[in-house]
Amino acid sequence: MNIRQAKQQAASITIALIGSFALSSTALAECQKEVGAKCSGANLAKVDWRGANLDGADFQNADLTSANLAGASLRGANFKGAKLVTIKLERSDLTSANFDGADMQWAAFSEAVAIGASFQKANLSNASMPEADFSNVVFVCAIMKSISMHNTDLEGANLNGADLELAFLQSANFKNTDLTNANLKRATLFGTHFKGAKWVDGTSICQPPSIRSCQTGKETRKQ
Repeated sequence: MNIRQAKQQAASITIALIGSFALSSTALAECQKEVGAKCSGANLAKVDWRGANLDGADFQNADLTSANLAGASLRGANFKGAKLVTIKLERSDLTSANFDGADMQWAAFSEAVAIGASFQKANLSNASMPEADFSNVVFVCAIMKSISMHNTDLEGANLNGADLELAFLQSANFKNTDLTNANLKRATLFGTHFKGAKWVDGTSICQPPSIRSCQTGKETRKQ
């Protein structure tokens, strides 16, 4: 490579870097605490946006590790593939939000409302969601080991293939849920309601009262 070619290559690299910086700056400028925020891929670790209105915001592949979004409105927000380890979402409105593939280990959802949200293939191990409303939520193939769902409303949720091993499900409402192929091994089911649920075998429907176990006529089914 001669001197002229080397200079041309250096100039091309410089232009590319400037363009990349300009794009990053634009993206950062668009990532504001507001409705419809464009924060895809942003680093928002430990950000404190408590009580903010972030409806429709895009946080796809963003890093919100230890972020505090307690009490925030996140209706229809996109968190697909985001890193949300130890995020605080207590009392937040997560209606119809998308958390597919997100890493949400140790996330806090106390008293949150997530009606119709999606957590397909999300990692919710050790997450806590007492007194929360997760009715009609999609948890297909989600990892939910050691999750705490004390008195959580999951009516109508789809938990097909979800891993709930060692989950704490005391007094949780699983009425009319789909538990096909779900793993409930060593889960705490004291006072858990399964009326109308499709059991882990994919065929049995739990008859009333089906509390703590799935009762199908004369049989009681446990995992």
